[in-house]
Amino acid sequence: MSIVTGIGDEGETRLLFNRPISKDDPRIEVLGTVDELCSTLGLAVALGVSPFLQEQLLQIQNSLVHLMGALAVHPQDREKASHLAFPASLSDEIATLEEWIHQLEQVAKPLRPSWKRSSKHPGAAVLDLARTVCRRGERRIVSLRRQDPGLSSLFQVYLNRLSDFLWLAAVQEEASS
Repeated sequence: MSIVTGIGDEGETRLLFNRPISKDDPRIEVLGTVDELCSTLGLAVALGVSPFLQEQLLQIQNSLVHLMGALAVHPQDREKASHLAFPASLSDEIATLEEWIHQLEQVAKPLRPSWKRSSKHPGAAVLDLARTVCRRGERRIVSLRRQDPGLSSLFQVYLNRLSDFLWLAAVQEEASS
């Protein structure tokens, strides 16, 4: 099967279970933003952030792929998707992020983190960019939840915690350069 389907030529795409949807639908906006975030984290890894962060970012990328899978299910298809293994437990993912945040806070305390950084370290600059993409994703989730009130608030919480983690990770990378 070719990647060229032609269905996108008229401004539509498909969700899981082959459900058509407009490319400017809030669900597609969220999916595109989370995809962009995942790619940005890959760039941070490629630029050589610390080994500790590389492992965490790869784990986060995996979580984001699962998150996108869950978001790609139209509300009418949720029952059909109940057997799929999308984020096994966002609560566990959030707890992991909070644990990592606490670890970074302990290291960053003496650094006096500031919003004004020069970002001389390429990895730190990309992590800061990832933070802004993540915040946009969080805003897009808010919009999607207005359209789809059945969508778990944990998606929004996860992206909020992730953006906090990415900010501290950027501070740590900048300090270690």
